[in-house]
Amino acid sequence: MRVRPGTTADLDAIYTLRHDVYAVELGQHLANREGRLDDAADVSTEFLVAERGGELIGFIGVTSPTSPRYAIEKYLPRSRIPLDFDRGPYEVRALTVAPAHRHGPVALLLMRAAWDAVRSAGGESIFVMGRAGAVEMYRKVGLKPLGVSFVAGSVSYEVMAATVAEIGSHSAKWKDLSDRLAEGRLGEEPAPIVEPGGVRASNVYHGGAFFDAIGDGFDDLSRRHGVISADVLDAWFPPSPLVVATLREELGWLLSTSPPIYGDGLVRAISEVRRVPAESVVLGAGSSALIFTALSRWLSPSSRVLILDPMYSEYEHVLSSVVGCRIERLTLDPANGFRLDPDHLAAQLSSDYELVIIVNPNNPTGIHLPAADLRAALASTNSETRVWIDEAYIDYAGEGMSLETFAAASSQVVVCKSLSKVYALSGVRAAYLVAPRVLAADLQAVTPPWAVSLPAQVAAVRALQDPTYYRDRYAETRVLRANLRRGLSKLAPWNVTEGVINSVLCLTTPEMPTAAAIVSACRVEGLFLRDWPLARSSLGMRALRVSVKDDATNVRIVETLGRVLALLMGP
Repeated sequence: MRVRPGTTADLDAIYTLRHDVYAVELGQHLANREGRLDDAADVSTEFLVAERGGELIGFIGVTSPTSPRYAIEKYLPRSRIPLDFDRGPYEVRALTVAPAHRHGPVALLLMRAAWDAVRSAGGESIFVMGRAGAVEMYRKVGLKPLGVSFVAGSVSYEVMAATVAEIGSHSAKWKDLSDRLAEGRLGEEPAPIVEPGGVRASNVYHGGAFFDAIGDGFDDLSRRHGVISADVLDAWFPPSPLVVATLREELGWLLSTSPPIYGDGLVRAISEVRRVPAESVVLGAGSSALIFTALSRWLSPSSRVLILDPMYSEYEHVLSSVVGCRIERLTLDPANGFRLDPDHLAAQLSSDYELVIIVNPNNPTGIHLPAADLRAALASTNSETRVWIDEAYIDYAGEGMSLETFAAASSQVVVCKSLSKVYALSGVRAAYLVAPRVLAADLQAVTPPWAVSLPAQVAAVRALQDPTYYRDRYAETRVLRANLRRGLSKLAPWNVTEGVINSVLCLTTPEMPTAAAIVSACRVEGLFLRDWPLARSSLGMRALRVSVKDDATNVRIVETLGRVLALLMGP
């Protein structure tokens, strides 16, 4: 791969890629038959392009202060932008990366090239129009929000700026990438910052964009009251009163005291409630900690792994970007309600995969394969294959659905359980897995001391002591989810899938705006939803996941989506 100055011969490819991203994918502009999107501001822009094997895979533009006008002036007058234009700031614009290359360092290298170009020209400062989903990436390279935002089409933007020196102070990692590029050592290995306009890998694979509105500096937490965080699957209900009372009464001590080193009390509680041997339990600060630890330890770049498609995309990130192993997919058909065929699964399990990963109930579809059907399929597993079953949301499926005891008694099955999601403890992070004793011991040997905080250990133990409270909340969730599905189904001719977890999945039709366009427009209204614009998933740009909230908030979600769809689709 190389980054070079663009030429007029690159314009066709630039305009085509821009149309694919900003018209088709993001819905900022109307799609057109020609499949090209140019811009009057391009005549004042110097493009830098990234190419691989002769194919243009990304571009970025630089507009100098000597140009007649900046691109941002299409949306905002200079009087609204708190910049000293007399000092000649440079505008860096239109950072765009082709979908197939968003899991590598392309965006970062293009930003580095633009910074180099401005610095070489003697520029002192840079400003950008940061797309809402890319603000965190721009922060990473040193740019800071100026407190000015605007909406273009269905996409919201934040104006950001920094001096060339400030950006340079963030560029150590850029230098390493650039050196490897110059030496021909740069493949498609992942970088910590990716995507069109750039998004951190963590934001690619998770929700949580609502903190863009609240502020991750936590200076005014009251802002949360103006936000609906339906882009994550946190519980809509509070923790058990036992949990809340204990934390409230002992908070000072809990925060200032080191926890039991290996969480033995929490392990005993899990063992007793879940009826599994304590030796088979491994604790972690959330299921992601367990996923990163186990998969990184058990797999190598030569490993062959089967995953479901679609499925919780943390797994693909770890497999491809952390381990770098070979991934194969068992695609779930939306026409069949995304249901996992146990016979098809059994056939795949008999193959020679090193690991098979199953999320059950699935996320984002919410569809659950009953325990008896899954156990039957597992009987066909190749003796050399390990099976990882993610049961983060199994409690929503009803009692007796977990395969924890099955896993503990097996030789090759691991069940990963979140205590955060179903017990309303997402803020303190607690999880565990149940595995055969040999596999559990292998992970316990590399689990650091104090892996789970004292507030998390105490909260989890108290939650496990109050099954009736949570059983009632899961029953309420079923009612709330059904009502939410009915409300969403009336808004548009889309397919709304209701599974067993605390969300519903909406699939847009070709006549509707993309999911990304809907998500972007909803954020302007304070509603944060989840789409998959960057994931290499069969969902493509059609899927929109909406988390279940309390009844009043669900009504607000439906009303807001109704207004947004009416605006985007017209009468």
